[in-house]
Amino acid sequence: MSDLQATSLRALDVAQLCARLGGKRPLNRSTLWRRIRRDPNFPQPFYLWDGAPRFVEDEIDAYIARKIAERDDPACTAAQCERVQRREQQVGEARARAQKLKPRRTRQARSR
Repeated sequence: MSDLQATSLRALDVAQLCARLGGKRPLNRSTLWRRIRRDPNFPQPFYLWDGAPRFVEDEIDAYIARKIAERDDPACTAAQCERVQRREQQVGEARARAQKLKPRRTRQARSR
């Protein structure tokens, strides 16, 4: 008996995965695909046929367990806080640059 036959694998479609990750309010599909693109650790889908992505339930459960472990690990929490602070600083600097580049409006006298 092969490994696949010995274990019962369950495949989740996109709607089921969005419902599982979202809690009371399902996660938006575009948010799910953005997470898949940006997070290299997020489980990748497999396709039964074109346009029918599925996710292995055990891989999703393991991903959620890793995220919970990262949350509880003080080293990971400190690193995440540093990333958030660095991102906030970058956003502030970008806003300041945008303000400098923004043309100032002046009142022009109307001629009648």
